Amino acid sequence: MKILLVGNPNSGKTTLFNLLTGKSAKVGNWHGVTVGANEGEIRGTKHTAVDLPGIYSLAPYTPEEEVAASFIRKGEVIINVVEARRLNSALPLLNELLSLGKKVAVVITMEGELERLGGRINPVNLTKSTGLPCLIADRKTTAADISGIAEKAIKKSVDIAEIPRSAFLPPRGFGGRAEKFLLDIRFALPLFAAAMAVTFYSAFGRYGAGVILGNLFAKLIAALSAKTAAFMQGAGAGEFLTRLFTEGIMSGVGAVAVFLPQLAALYACLIILEESGFLSRAAFAFDGFLEKFGLSGKAVFPLIAGFGCTAAAILATRSVENRSAQKRAVFVLHFVSCSARTPVIMLVASSFFPGKEFLAASLVYLVGVVCGLIFSRVLSNFGGDGELFVTEIPPLRIPRPLPALKQLKYYLKNIIIKMVTTLFLMSALLWALRSFSARGEFLPAERISESILAYLGGKLSFLFAPMGFAGWQIPVAALCGLVAKEGMVSALTIAYPFGFSGEFSPASALALVVFTAYYTPCAMALSASAGETNARLSAFYGVFAFLFALLAGYITYFAAAIPRELRAKIFFAAIFGLGVLFTVAASIKNKVRGRSDDKNNCGRNGQACKNCVECGRAVFRREKAASQKGDKTQRQTGK
Repeated sequence: MKILLVGNPNSGKTTLFNLLTGKSAKVGNWHGVTVGANEGEIRGTKHTAVDLPGIYSLAPYTPEEEVAASFIRKGEVIINVVEARRLNSALPLLNELLSLGKKVAVVITMEGELERLGGRINPVNLTKSTGLPCLIADRKTTAADISGIAEKAIKKSVDIAEIPRSAFLPPRGFGGRAEKFLLDIRFALPLFAAAMAVTFYSAFGRYGAGVILGNLFAKLIAALSAKTAAFMQGAGAGEFLTRLFTEGIMSGVGAVAVFLPQLAALYACLIILEESGFLSRAAFAFDGFLEKFGLSGKAVFPLIAGFGCTAAAILATRSVENRSAQKRAVFVLHFVSCSARTPVIMLVASSFFPGKEFLAASLVYLVGVVCGLIFSRVLSNFGGDGELFVTEIPPLRIPRPLPALKQLKYYLKNIIIKMVTTLFLMSALLWALRSFSARGEFLPAERISESILAYLGGKLSFLFAPMGFAGWQIPVAALCGLVAKEGMVSALTIAYPFGFSGEFSPASALALVVFTAYYTPCAMALSASAGETNARLSAFYGVFAFLFALLAGYITYFAAAIPRELRAKIFFAAIFGLGVLFTVAASIKNKVRGRSDDKNNCGRNGQACKNCVECGRAVFRREKAASQKGDKTQRQTGK
């Protein structure tokens, strides 16, 4: 039997799915966290559970809602998952499910939050009023309880008009002053900035938990590597195997592993922001701001997720209903530095700018987001209208330790799996190419310039020469980064066996940090981009990001290499030049628009004629803004 978990967004479906199957599917306290169907076998049974994206109606509006509606029409047994606070507002979907003639049971979640707000549910009266088997899920609920209620699911005609107060007493409010405070852009912006500052400092700051634990972890790995080398030599292992394992695999994989505590700190803070409901309120508050860049408030979720994994963040853009806005969100994510780039940034920064790792990482993340938003604003001028921002405002809550730890375990497990698979093989292959010449001669580390790897990397060295890199090592690292960004660390460690702190200048190091932060995402992210847009557009995004990163690296190297006394003059000259350029472009655009207006007999009094696209778009935006304000209020109050 296949059991479908169906309900409004953020009602707790994925939590129940994980309980039933023992899996660790991503959960979050925000609308759109599930963007595809997850299937898994229910523990102790032969039944299958299907976690579907949140849906309000069987008339789909977004791609993920189409996925859910398709499964529902083909399914037979449905568990309608309902958040306790929103029981009345969930009735329309329940009636639609019943009208299809499906077997339906109801599971109520988050009853504790309903009671905290002054409401309550009587399960006996609820079952009588709905005529359906109902279960109130809490922390003591087991997989057997959920399976049992699914087996009791029945077909029933639609006759539910309203839940009587004897069965359901609605909550008195949804947060009071705290909600108004967090939903006001004047307060949301500094709070959001402070939250992200704490997040980055926890991971990358000198006295942050990530750096302190990372230093201890690095010592542990170094000691382990030394003991392994001594053991292999004492056991009689040959030079080839000993060097392969120590110089290649352990050196390449270990160079990434030392940053696990910092990545753990970063993910932990992001999980707390998600689970607390803070991100949903940030999305609500930033909607008007992001609209100026051709995006909506829902882009906040993918942008924050992009700090973790670009591929997962691109999939999360499905929550953006407007197709043009989704494509722009995918494009922006190409410039958001993911956690896989962090080891490279920290490795270079710690070697050339000791004590400034936190500043370097923070600036890289910030500049990437700003550049992405600017490009999105430019793209929005070439077509595509804004979208009406409709979302659920989930409850504010203190993150529960166990689910948060499960999510953290899930993220770290994926990183470790990548290290023992992709990075393991990549490190072994790089070391082999580094250790043999084209004639098959086994080379010592001092003759690395004669290796096959040096020959291959030398063919692309011209791309990085303007950044001050004359050798073959950086091109090789960049190619490895296209497979997995962590591979750059392995490649740099293997390509520079004696360290690279003396191999290039601080100006080149800074240019490398900039290039690494913004060049083409990994193969997995490009694949996700192609799936959410199309292969041609994804290829364009990838090539553009690579060229932008090269140009940014060139400019960075030039700016860092010029004398300090000339930097201010050049900076102000560049600002002046950009100002002139934008002024000329705006003037040309206004003249073109004026000719279009005159051609279509467009009035200047704000009234749009039928043929004027620009005025029609302006009127649409004004109408959208008015309706959006009412819709926000409606969603906030839960009416």
